[in-house]
Amino acid sequence: MAFELGKKKKVTVIAIATMLVVAAIVGTIVHVRRTKRVEIHTEEKTAVLIAAAATVVTATTVIILCKYTDFRDICRETLDRIKAGIKVPRDLVKAGFSQAVERIQFAIDKTSVIRQAEKNPRAAMALDQCKELLTVSIDDLKRSINRVNLFDLPKLKDNTIELRVWLSGSVTYQQTCLDAFDNTTGDSGPAMLKLLDIGVKLTRNSLAMIDGIIELAGGGPPKGILFPRLPIPQPQSQTTVVDWEVNKQPQVPQPKPNSLIFNWRGRRDQPQIVPQPQPQQGTVDVDWKIDQKVPQPKPQTVNVDWKIDQKVPQPKPQTVNVDWKVNRNVPQPNPKSQTVNVDWQIDQPKVPQPKPQSVNVNWKKEVTITRTRTDGSKPVEITTGNRRMLDQMHIEEKEPEFHSKVQTDEEDTYPSWADTSRRSLINADPSSLKPNAVVAQDGSGNFKTIMEAVATAPQKSAEPFVILIKAGVYKENVEIPRRVDNVVFLGEGPTKTKITGSKNYIDGTSTFHTATVAVNGDGFMAKGIGFENTAGPDKHQAVALRVSADMTIFHDCAMEAFQDTLYTHSYRQFYRQCSISGTIDFIFGNAAAVFQDCKMIVRKPLNNQACMVTAQGRKDQHSVGGLVLDGCTITAEPEFLSAVPMPKSYLGRPWKEFSRTIIMQSFIDKNIDPEGWAPWVGNFGLDTCFYAEFKNKGPGADTSKRVTWKGIKKLSQQEAASFTPGTYIQGDTWIKGTNVPYEAGLMRV
Repeated sequence: MAFELGKKKKVTVIAIATMLVVAAIVGTIVHVRRTKRVEIHTEEKTAVLIAAAATVVTATTVIILCKYTDFRDICRETLDRIKAGIKVPRDLVKAGFSQAVERIQFAIDKTSVIRQAEKNPRAAMALDQCKELLTVSIDDLKRSINRVNLFDLPKLKDNTIELRVWLSGSVTYQQTCLDAFDNTTGDSGPAMLKLLDIGVKLTRNSLAMIDGIIELAGGGPPKGILFPRLPIPQPQSQTTVVDWEVNKQPQVPQPKPNSLIFNWRGRRDQPQIVPQPQPQQGTVDVDWKIDQKVPQPKPQTVNVDWKIDQKVPQPKPQTVNVDWKVNRNVPQPNPKSQTVNVDWQIDQPKVPQPKPQSVNVNWKKEVTITRTRTDGSKPVEITTGNRRMLDQMHIEEKEPEFHSKVQTDEEDTYPSWADTSRRSLINADPSSLKPNAVVAQDGSGNFKTIMEAVATAPQKSAEPFVILIKAGVYKENVEIPRRVDNVVFLGEGPTKTKITGSKNYIDGTSTFHTATVAVNGDGFMAKGIGFENTAGPDKHQAVALRVSADMTIFHDCAMEAFQDTLYTHSYRQFYRQCSISGTIDFIFGNAAAVFQDCKMIVRKPLNNQACMVTAQGRKDQHSVGGLVLDGCTITAEPEFLSAVPMPKSYLGRPWKEFSRTIIMQSFIDKNIDPEGWAPWVGNFGLDTCFYAEFKNKGPGADTSKRVTWKGIKKLSQQEAASFTPGTYIQGDTWIKGTNVPYEAGLMRV
C-alpha cells in the first residue's frame, strides 16, 4: 500500500513538472514570437523612415545626416534652420556644405581688418597665410558641392571617396591656418580662432555627414579599421559650442600654462624627450574594430561674436527639435531689450536646382589652355592706413546673412584624373621623350630655370605637361600652382638633378612656405629628382618638399633636409623607391600617403636632441589622413650610428589628436629606441592616436618594450590590408596605369 501511494505521488509530481515545462516552452515561444514581431515592426518602421528621408526632407533626414557628426547640436541647428523650402536631401547636403563656405568666407573677409592692427611680424605673416589657405579650403568645399550636384542620393553613396578626400583637405587647410600662429604673440591668433570656430565645426560636420549620406542612401555607415569612432577630446581652456545669440564684447580665451591652443603643435625642435607618460587610471578602452557611435561632447561655454563691438540680431522664438525622437515646441528665451528680433528664415533663398546635365562628360572637349609667366614669387597684400589694436576697432559692416546659396566655379568640377592612361610615359627613357619643356643650365634646353618652364604649363589640363630637367643643381624655390594639373618632372637621377633651397623658420619664413618645392597641382609626378633644403639643424623647420595636391606620385626621388623634410600636407600621395632623410619629424602632415620600398634615414641631430621619423597631423577622426610605410627601411646615417652615446630616435609622435601611422613589413634598424614611439607633450593624443606595427623585422622591430598607450594597436592580416594603396588611396584608379612599380596589396617581401 505504501508502495502504491508513493508511486501515485511520483506520477503526480512528474505530471505537474511536465505541465510546467510545457507551459514554459509555450510561454517562451509566445515571448519569442512577440519579440520577433516587435523587432520586425521596429525594423520595418526604421526602414520606412529612412526610405522617406532619402527621397524628401523630413525630421529623420536631419537626424541621420547629423548622426555621425562630432558637433551634433550645431549640425541639427544649422540644418533645421535652412531646410525650409528644400525638398530633397541632396539639396540639404549642399546647403549644409554651403553654410561652411559662408562662415569661412566671413573669416577671410575679416582678416584684412585684423591685419591692419597687427604689429607682430610673425602674426601678420600668419594672417596673410590664413587668407591664402582658407581660400583653398573653400575651393575644396565648393568642389564637394559640385560633386554632390552630379548625383542623386542613391548613386552618391558610391561616389563619396572624393568627398572624403576633399573635405579632409578643407579641414587640413583650416588647421594649417591656425598652426601658423604657433609661438606668436598678440591678439590675432585668438581672434582668428574665434572667427574660424563655427566654420571649422561646420566643415568637420560636413566631412562626418558623408556617413549619414551613405546611410540615407541605404548603404549603412562605413565599418572597419579605417573608420574608428572615438569621443572628441576637448581642451579645457578651449571653447567650442556655438552661441548664436551673443551680444557681448569678444572675450578672447586665454590658454592655461599647459594649454594646446596657440602652441598646440609645440616647437618641433624640443631637444629632449621627457619620460613616457603612462595611461591614466580609470580610462575606458576602445575596440577599434567596432563601428561605434560618437558620444555627444558635453556642452562647453563659448561667446562667439561674429562682429567685434557689434550687436548681433537674435532670432524670433521658433520651433526647435530638442529631442532626437520627438519634436517639441520649445520657446526661445526672451530677446534682450537692446536687440532686434530677426527671423532667420526671412528672405532665405532656396538652394538653386542644378541645370539638367549629363553625367557622361567629355572632359577633353573645349578645354581652354592659358599660358602665363611668373617669377614664382607669392603675391603680397599690402594694407595701408592707421593701425589700431583689436580692442579699439569698430567693424562697421553689417553682420553677414548666411544663406545656403554659394557660387561655385565650373573649373572646380574639372577632374584632373579624367585620363589616367596618359601617365604611362613616366617609365620612358628621358632621351627618347619629346617633352613639353626642357630645362638645362648650359642653355641646351628651352629654359634655364625650372620656374620658367612651370610658368608655361596650362591650367586644368587632362594631358601631361612633361618638363625634362637635365643634370645640375638648381638653386631656386619652385611652386606648382593650384589647378596647374598633371605636371611631370623627369630628372636624370636624384643625385644628378637637384633642386635646392634654404628657406627656414628661424630666418622668418613660416613652415608652410619654407619648402624648396611646393606642389599644389593635382596629378603631379616626379621621377629621378632630388629635393633639398640646406638650412642646418639650428634653423629649425626647413621643408625640402611640400605636397598639397591629390593623386601625386614620386618615384626614385630623394628628399634631404633636417627638421620637417617632407611635408605630406593633404590629399592622396604615393612614394616608391624614394629616400627621405632628416632629424625631427622629418615626415609629417595629414595626407593619406603610402610609401613602398622607401628608405627613411635619420641624420645626426644637435646635441641633446632626439629624432622622430614621423609626426602625422590628423586632427579629425573622420579624416582620411595617415602615413603608411610598407616594405621600407628605417635606419640612420653612419655619423648617427657611430655617435657615443648614440642619440635617441623614435618611429614617430602624435602631432595632432588622431595621428595615424602604420609601419608594416619594414626593416627597423638599431637606432630606433625600444619604446618605439615618443609623446608630443604630456598625455596629448596618447589615447586617440592610431599607431600600429605589423610584421616588421630588424634589431629595432622588437615590440616587447614598446609604449603601452591606448593608441598603440595590433593589426590582423585583414586589417593591415586596409592600409595598402589599392584600398587606402584607391591606387588602382590612378597609379596602376603609370608603369611606376606598384603593388596594390601588401608588398611581397
